[in-house]
Formats: sequence, structure tokens, C-alpha cells
Amino acid sequence: MSDAIPPAQEVWCRLVTSGARVLRVQIMHPDGQVVAAYAPERFDRATVGRMLAGQIRAAVRAPGTAGAVLRLTDVSGAVLFEEALVTAR
Repeated sequence: MSDAIPPAQEVWCRLVTSGARVLRVQIMHPDGQVVAAYAPERFDRATVGRMLAGQIRAAVRAPGTAGAVLRLTDVSGAVLFEEALVTAR
């Protein structure tokens, strides 16, 4: 079958902080490349707290020509956030 969905690439959430305050949420490849960056207000407080605790998994899937899709899940696998990523050409 040629309609196989490509596997998602695992990425990670890096929180830029100043003391106890979260300034930015960055989604990064293991090589350090920033895939996306968000203001912490984009997520609810509980999700940001779980990011700080390392309880959020992140993955990027590039389905054909539609572009990359970022998905954040919790430890149970529930989807907390999903969004198409805009890439520079």
C-alpha cells in the first residue's frame, strides 16, 4: 500500500524560564533545532506544569505535502494539543 502514514519523529519541549516564570515553550529536535516556539499562554497552566515535570511527549509528523503536524500527548497517550506547523521555504 502506498498510503502508509510516515512515522512521527519524537521531539521535546524545552521551557525557557526566568526564575519560576516560564517565558517561552520551544519544541526542539534532539539535535537542538527549534521546530516551533509558543508563548506559555498558548497552553493551559496544567499542561505547562506537566511540561516542566517531563510528563508531556511531543512528536512531529510530516504527512505528504500537507506540512508537518505537531502533537503533544500526556503519559496516557491522550492528545493535549495538535497543530499544523508552518515551515519556511
